[in-house]
Amino acid sequence: MTKLIFDRRCFKREFSEGSALRMWEACWANYLTDYFHLFLSLAIVCVYGDDVVNQDLRTDEMLLHFSSLAMHMDGDMILRKVNTSILLTKLV
Repeated sequence: MTKLIFDRRCFKREFSEGSALRMWEACWANYLTDYFHLFLSLAIVCVYGDDVVNQDLRTDEMLLHFSSLAMHMDGDMILRKVNTSILLTKLV
């Protein structure tokens, strides 16, 4: 349970409250898949990870990079990407 509380706090810190609650609810309900949380992580990295690759950031620099994006990430775009990714994997 501690891990789930931590995850909820991370969403709330990184995204607007509305987006964070939608993400948390989808993870909790296993929306479309039992692995929604993995698709969510993948979507965040796909959308915001180019700088990590382009700048060849070390682990501590990656943490700083993603922390600096707090409240600047588009939660609705991330959720759309998650939905699209899940639906595409079901087609294969």
